[in-house]
Amino acid sequence: MKTAEEIKHAVLRELAWDTRVEVAEVGIEVNEGIVTLPGSVSSYGEKMAAQEAAHRVACVHDVVNAIEVKALGAKARSDVELAHMARHVLEWDVLVPDEGLTLTVDNNCGQWLDHP
Repeated sequence: MKTAEEIKHAVLRELAWDTRVEVAEVGIEVNEGIVTLPGSVSSYGEKMAAQEAAHRVACVHDVVNAIEVKALGAKARSDVELAHMARHVLEWDVLVPDEGLTLTVDNNCGQWLDHP
């Protein structure tokens, strides 16, 4: 079993290896094999890349992704505005059926479900 400090260094090496992540923006905390990633990044993709990198470390049991997404230079939008924008984009996508489309936006993050 590796110590918390060894796990932290292993996660740091993995984050540094992943070119999708700006390492300086992400913190690493370790407690009994559970890695918490605090910090803020400029895109959701970078947030997910950091999470994936931490999961790739063999001795990591779980990852708590506490990274906030703060788009650089982007105007902050409310959850209502984001829901309207997302619905508009999805309704115009010919590959996404309009019927039963359900969106959830929470704290500037969202997901959509297609219920037949």
